[in-house]
Amino acid sequence: MRRLAGVVLLAGSLAFLAVALAKTVHRLPGEALHVRPLPAVAAFLAVAAGNLFVALMWRHLLADRRVRLPVSESLRVMSLSQLGKYLPGGFWQPLGWLGLARQAGIGAGVATVSIAAAMVLLVVGAFVVGPVLLAASRAAGAFVWLIFAVPVALALMHPRVLGPLLTKASRIVKRPGLDVGGVSFRKLLTGLAYTLPLWLLHGTGLVFTAAALHLAGFGQWALLTGAFAIAWAVGFLAIPVPGGLGVREAVLLLILRASFTTAEAVLLAVAFRLVFIVVEAAMTGVALAIPHRVAQTADVPASRVQPVATNGA
Repeated sequence: MRRLAGVVLLAGSLAFLAVALAKTVHRLPGEALHVRPLPAVAAFLAVAAGNLFVALMWRHLLADRRVRLPVSESLRVMSLSQLGKYLPGGFWQPLGWLGLARQAGIGAGVATVSIAAAMVLLVVGAFVVGPVLLAASRAAGAFVWLIFAVPVALALMHPRVLGPLLTKASRIVKRPGLDVGGVSFRKLLTGLAYTLPLWLLHGTGLVFTAAALHLAGFGQWALLTGAFAIAWAVGFLAIPVPGGLGVREAVLLLILRASFTTAEAVLLAVAFRLVFIVVEAAMTGVALAIPHRVAQTADVPASRVQPVATNGA
């Protein structure tokens, strides 16, 4: 049933994009298909730099349990696990991430909780940065109501909410009874700060992609950055769809078509997906060349652990 839902959602999203592009392709400016090389290269670099902050955030969360993982190993694990998101099912990336973390010498409990927390932080960060920038751009149109998603997203950070989510994550990976109190609230808040440069860099990558296609410049940075953060989060939450393929692009189209023609928005969304795929493939190649290193661990004194509550206490 879940696989069928993913197929239907993917097919529906791609059909929506194809029809929208077919109806308006004649409105594309003539130079849109003549890519400017320098902005295109800058787009690839901005996305790669943004992805680096995922690895840094996860490393930061691990440090709360006295697990010291070299930056190179954190980047290697994160990059290799990225390819799993393009496989049907929606769970291959976290499972691959978990398996690679175990190979790096990280215990099952710490790995599961830190990875689940990192994914929550990515979504929360997107739903904080996205609506704020959309509102600041004054070009969000009807989507300005998304600003009300900010307090809801931040509420996910509260121990009484996050604790049960982490407990559920431990059950999904069939490791019930894991210590989900291993990430302190303070570390979660500072971990959330790592998502800020991530979304700003990814948004900048979208702006460079638009510039490469002669569609926009930095005058629309806030709109493009906010729109992408929201589109990414919705695509991520569309779990049955591999990598949010089609869903992310459809949401980006819906937000941007108030400021772009439909054809321009579709072209930009699809082009930026290609940028992501190329960057992730390149980072995977680099990761394969990174020497494997094992994490260093130390016992955590009980007085240093600030648990994430799971029972409302």
